[in-house]
Amino acid sequence: MTAIRAVRAGAELVALQRGRYFKRADGDHVDTGAVVAAIEYAAGVTARVLGKPSPDFFRLAATSLGVEATECLVVGDDATTDVAGGRAAGLGTVQVRTGKYADQRAEGLTGDADHEVDSVADLPALLRRLTVA
Repeated sequence: MTAIRAVRAGAELVALQRGRYFKRADGDHVDTGAVVAAIEYAAGVTARVLGKPSPDFFRLAATSLGVEATECLVVGDDATTDVAGGRAAGLGTVQVRTGKYADQRAEGLTGDADHEVDSVADLPALLRRLTVA
């Protein structure tokens, strides 16, 4: 495999994220985290993660908008990337109870978000409540 050879020769292994799987209408699919893990194992290195859940990723997003991290909310269905990364970066977090939520709840991975909603359609009402508070 070309990637393993390149990393063994000194190239840095960089990953956008470590997702285990993602959901589509036809079911679960292997995500890039499995590929990253395979290359890490085979090459004996640890990848540098540039995307979720890297706190730098979330801070950079806030900076690019010209706002403080504390003024932002991360909204997502993945407790291990969206919620964990947002919290580590000092952003508010909203767990959406769709997608990976049920699987991660069964694994005991949910419950750390500042807020939970059933759907992204519930965000406007949540934002109104937060603005009033």
